[in-house]
Amino acid sequence: MVAKVKGYKIPHGNTTVWRYMGLEKFIDLLVNSKIRLTLVSLLSDDNELGLPLIQKEKRYYELFENIRSQADYINRVKGKFEVLEELRLRVKDLRDRTYLNSWSLGSHESYALWKIYLGGATTGVAIKSTVSSVCSSLEKDKDISIKVGRVNYKKDFIESEELRDEDFILTKLEYYKYEEELRFFYLSSPPLSSVMKLEQTSSVFDHFLSSLGQHSTKEVDVDLKTLIHEIYISPFMVRNFKRTLKELIEKFAPRLD
Repeated sequence: MVAKVKGYKIPHGNTTVWRYMGLEKFIDLLVNSKIRLTLVSLLSDDNELGLPLIQKEKRYYELFENIRSQADYINRVKGKFEVLEELRLRVKDLRDRTYLNSWSLGSHESYALWKIYLGGATTGVAIKSTVSSVCSSLEKDKDISIKVGRVNYKKDFIESEELRDEDFILTKLEYYKYEEELRFFYLSSPPLSSVMKLEQTSSVFDHFLSSLGQHSTKEVDVDLKTLIHEIYISPFMVRNFKRTLKELIEKFAPRLD
């Protein structure tokens, strides 16, 4: 099932969404009829889920730079390092438990997003769908509970003490607003290490425990006929590849042709 995150607006079900991907991911989708949600800690963007930490680090280090005496340290900085370290551990824990699958809102395909998501490659496709179709196709798999929310892009500081895990997951720097991201995610249960007292475990042991049973992706069965409305070919792809792509679809997913 797909659940909406409280406090985050979901676009109307008829709103168009896009999923840009390389050819290998598209073939995987056709052959296996599965969408894969990727573990955040394996993504190339180290800022994912870290906006509250980034902003608090900036605020604290500005404070540290102005320390002029031991009294300043005692009165203004004592305990700040501990708070910062706790927040770092929380972000790391979330990055090790959160799996994402991202779609982009927009009425038209985006040249910029083609460039970004293909990462310099020329072969790739974009799946055009709607919010309701993606949600419906994901609900085919009854064994995993997925949440969905529209990403909130922030510039100003947000307090981390009152934030839910979902607030970390659905908040990004304003720098990324061009993505207009609709984010589907799965949050796994906390590892055993997160409920142990910090002083009773070493950092190496913590890392070992948190990695137990951890997989790089979560596979979700989907209904391709519901999911895919149209398939767009990368503008950088050579012309004759359109025929090859059509043959792939006829072979592995003839119902889509």
